Amino acid sequence: MKRFILFITILCTVFSALVSQEYIDSSFTMNGDEKAYIFSADEYMRYDFNNDRTDPGYPKRVNYTSWPGVTFSKIDAALNWGNGKVYFFSANRYIRFDLARNSADSGYPKSINNNTWPGLTFSSVDAAVNGGNGKAYFFSGSKYIQYDIDSDKSDFSSPREIATFWRQVPFNKIDAALRIGNLIHLFSGDETIAFNMNRGVAISKTPSSINIWNGIADFIEIAPEIAAIPEPQGIQDPQASQNPQGSPNQNENRNSEFSIEEFEVSVSPPVLNENSVLGRANIIALASGSYVIEYQNKDTVYFLGLDSNFQRNGFEKEYQGYWFSEMIPAKGGGFYIALGKDINNTYIGGYPNTIFAGKLDSSGREEYLTRIFGGNGHGSLKAWFDGRSRAKLTEGNSELGVYFEVQKNWSETREEDIHNGDMFVVLNSRGQIQEDRTHFWTASHSSTIQTAFGSNGDFYTMTIGDAYPYGLQYYNRAKDRNWIIWPPEDDFVSYEEVNSTNAAGILEVMLPLEDGFIALMGTLEHPNIGVFDKVDVLFMKVDLEGNVTDQRWLTRTPGKDESVITAIPWGQDYLVAWGKGNDYDMDWEPANITLSTISRDGRPLIPAKEWDYPMGTYSYLTPGLDDSALWLYCDNGNRSIQIFQLRGGD
Repeated sequence: MKRFILFITILCTVFSALVSQEYIDSSFTMNGDEKAYIFSADEYMRYDFNNDRTDPGYPKRVNYTSWPGVTFSKIDAALNWGNGKVYFFSANRYIRFDLARNSADSGYPKSINNNTWPGLTFSSVDAAVNGGNGKAYFFSGSKYIQYDIDSDKSDFSSPREIATFWRQVPFNKIDAALRIGNLIHLFSGDETIAFNMNRGVAISKTPSSINIWNGIADFIEIAPEIAAIPEPQGIQDPQASQNPQGSPNQNENRNSEFSIEEFEVSVSPPVLNENSVLGRANIIALASGSYVIEYQNKDTVYFLGLDSNFQRNGFEKEYQGYWFSEMIPAKGGGFYIALGKDINNTYIGGYPNTIFAGKLDSSGREEYLTRIFGGNGHGSLKAWFDGRSRAKLTEGNSELGVYFEVQKNWSETREEDIHNGDMFVVLNSRGQIQEDRTHFWTASHSSTIQTAFGSNGDFYTMTIGDAYPYGLQYYNRAKDRNWIIWPPEDDFVSYEEVNSTNAAGILEVMLPLEDGFIALMGTLEHPNIGVFDKVDVLFMKVDLEGNVTDQRWLTRTPGKDESVITAIPWGQDYLVAWGKGNDYDMDWEPANITLSTISRDGRPLIPAKEWDYPMGTYSYLTPGLDDSALWLYCDNGNRSIQIFQLRGGD
């Protein structure tokens, strides 16, 4: 106990300057308590108890180099299983790490579910501890689960309240748990209490202030989620055993991080856009455990259901006279769709007059299909507005946000004076338009658009205008506030100077964070990009008030086009893919896909690598079932669609 208190006291002194307001999330000791690894946000440090100091060269980043195979950038809890394995938990996923091999075991990360942890019904873990009695204890919220280590399953049929076992422990939430001998020290907020495992009761009736731990008060205040796991004597230090200088592990084959498997789904009629040279298709995973593919043939949209093995399950639906634009899964089951329709059925892959948004259940039954906008027809000698086929969808609290392009002919006498703008609409759970929340024409020439739902309960949009405004517009639709977050002020092009064939970039990705969003775009350092300019990939992180909090380039490859960019959440991080798409100079052949993972601040975790798999202009990553990622490829006129399934690990 004295050694641990001393460690905490010194740690608070030497580490406070390093972590500032960052969270210390977890820790575990090595070599018979001679070393401790302390994790804070996306960094960690190694503490030497014998010398009572931090080892040289720390802190380091939590990444694939420092902890081979661990793809998490933040560790929520750590559990020593007592057999040379440590389990790292992050959100709803976990990784098993082999200390002797200094590497995560293959096939990880995995989801926390009944298959991987039988009876562990928590979707995430606040704290975990090995009780030293053949049982492990998991805490989440006000409940806990007792888990039998030998039989590898929960002893409980359902979680129990903490008070049912942890007698005289007054806490309804455990932030951290640490076992020393037969005592488990439990922390909650600014209080702590010790539980005697032999007697089955807390050693006192009331908790103590964490000040009794000689400096741990500040430590816990900064870090409400800390876990320390004593390691059995004799387990080797993974950094010292294979990499004594603490330099990056050069022997790790980091290119083996991904495994990719290919499937093929036959379709009839073939994938074909009659007036387009590129085939288009999309796939999503449903809450029911199945998939839906959407593809276009001539003037008809087709939906096909697939089981978890990508075999057709009998679900088929079609919308004749429509063009597909977007499809996303619904949180409560089923899926949302956005479709375009032309009154003359002649604008294949072009500019349908009308935008529809709808919702279907997992069997294909239509719950609603709402005409959002357009339908007055092209060519009349008067001003008209029409919806374009490019729409983006996002689900809020029982509502659907629809963001799309519109057109206006500004001339009363000519057909040629056509301009593009944007429109944002909110539908309630019955598919009814909320007129008081509709925004119309807040950006001109908004040809690349994205929308997402914020953690504050507001809908947000992003679009890159090439005329008014110039740059990446970030918009809080609920509060009617917007900001230009790219390009830098020195590179801004005024309305008088703008060329409507150029833009500040190509916006491809918008994903929500706890306190904002990330955006990925193809652009250049000094952007005024034309049609044939080759762009790099830029990562941006923006908070809910329009402040750019992080920005970095994922590629700097002059002369190489990386304008097709796609990303999805990957545990606590992001899986990112980019490429050129279908190549005009190569008779529309697809380019290869490049894959990487990045942290939430855009740091590369797995180096970008080009794979010999096709990535077309319309190939987008989408989350699959069972911790996988998917993308599709199909050629114009193909009678099958290629599905590529990616998993982490060997």
